[in-house]
Amino acid sequence: MRRLIGALLTLGGVAVVAAASLPSLLPVWRARGVDAVAIIGQHVGAWQLSSWLFAVGAALTLAGFGALNGVLERTTWSNAGLALMTLATALWMANLAFRLTVTVRVAEAVRAGGPVPEWYEPINAWTGGLLAAAAVTAGLALLCYGVTVLDGVTLPSWTGWLGIGFGVLVLGLLAATNNVPPILLYLAPLAFGIGALIRRPRLAR
Repeated sequence: MRRLIGALLTLGGVAVVAAASLPSLLPVWRARGVDAVAIIGQHVGAWQLSSWLFAVGAALTLAGFGALNGVLERTTWSNAGLALMTLATALWMANLAFRLTVTVRVAEAVRAGGPVPEWYEPINAWTGGLLAAAAVTAGLALLCYGVTVLDGVTLPSWTGWLGIGFGVLVLGLLAATNNVPPILLYLAPLAFGIGALIRRPRLAR
């Protein structure tokens, strides 16, 4: 079971890292709002690939946490962590659905010479709020899972400290800048996955 958990969390994290690292989209991540639309219009295929990779990564990560809960001793921390990560994934998926539909159509229209519709920025800001809410809930989920695995029974204890550290980082960054790169939500789960894969079974005494 630990191998399955490790594979799901590792593959999920790798998919998200790949999504965030496409060279043609690096200018998009630095742009804001309507300023990003023209850039997306020049790289629609990469934008769609990135969004799908984000979605696959989020789904695999949630499945990995679900499997992890199956072997953890059920506690308030682990149950809260799974509930929060499920909510974060749903919010993030809603944002990605907007990216794959509305944003793509607007970007293609701008590439064809049209203006950015006036209604786009308010709706885009609203979906950005969904991502911010996802960051809050995912950050809290990382804190919960970090505390849960600190005992080192299921995963190496260092993964627990990483979970807590990234949870604090995500929440602090959001409070300070009102912006969190989605990749930060999945680096701790990636570490959880690697920890599960390299973990040696404890010998019975």
